[in-house]
Amino acid sequence: MELRLEELLSCKFLSESKFLTADKNSYDAVVKSVAIMDTLNGHHYLKGHEMVLTSGYF
Repeated sequence: MELRLEELLSCKFLSESKFLTADKNSYDAVVKSVAIMDTLNGHHYLKGHEMVLTSGYF
């Protein structure tokens, strides 16, 4: 089963979240995993197709 970013962002628990992306077509992207991080260099650990949850210190 594929889960698209647009479907995740429509969930009630994410309704007040902010979505940041460099790609304007990301709403149609398939999310394969979720990463939770609050580290300045955390992007080095990402492989692609992750949804990153953070408090903003990224």
